[in-house]
Amino acid sequence: MIDFQLNTDEYTLYQALPEDGSAQGNITTRKALRWRKTKYWETREGLIRKQAAIAGLGGGGTLRRAPDQVDGIELAGQVIESVGGVRIPARVRERHLYGPLVDTLRESWSRETRSNSIVVEDTSDQGRRTTGGRWTRPDIVAINLKEYDYLPGKYIEVVTFEVKPADQINVTAVYEALAHRRSATHAYVLLHIPQVRRDSLADDLLSVRSVAAEHGVGVITFGEQDNYDTWSILEVALRVETTPERLNDFIETQLSSDSKRKIAMSVR
Repeated sequence: MIDFQLNTDEYTLYQALPEDGSAQGNITTRKALRWRKTKYWETREGLIRKQAAIAGLGGGGTLRRAPDQVDGIELAGQVIESVGGVRIPARVRERHLYGPLVDTLRESWSRETRSNSIVVEDTSDQGRRTTGGRWTRPDIVAINLKEYDYLPGKYIEVVTFEVKPADQINVTAVYEALAHRRSATHAYVLLHIPQVRRDSLADDLLSVRSVAAEHGVGVITFGEQDNYDTWSILEVALRVETTPERLNDFIETQLSSDSKRKIAMSVR
């Protein structure tokens, strides 16, 4: 197995090559990326050296993904290629992450945080529904109940999650999460950090963690959305004592009728 990390440019170039392993002209690829010649050729050599791509002949030369080592596996709206034994994820659209994340949050994350999960819902696409503005709409909402041995009653947690794929990781995610937290008890950013991008995203992740810690926003990274073993809780979200009226209004405006019914039955 070859153990390597692609930097940001190498990853971008790799994604610009045909997924079926067919050759693509260097000129065509460079123009599609709008890169300078120097940047393209340096990045190209990096991919070849790491055995993620193979050069070919032709007018101006060609480049292709390593065709004799590629094993495509469909996973939740994405393709994972195994190149020399290293898994390289195709660029993932944010919406393709939601479904598996919802399941993992409900089944694994809730257990680890010792929460009684009532509802975990994808709230990203609410159409024209009035929710108070774009930044008031979390991608995912989890409603949990907690009970304690020495405290009376049940404590409700309204937890929001702002999801970002690998090519959109920056501090904006934290400020979006902060907008949600005004009407929740906890807010997290959920960041897709594939193993092959771990090093190249290190500085961006550090910036996100710094701003998140300053504001009490939690940070969770995941390599595979449906494999909790690849998840890491880097910053734990601080609980905010939001008024009951705000929590109630948030549940009313953000969640589906079925989810609201489950919540109502659970808190009786």
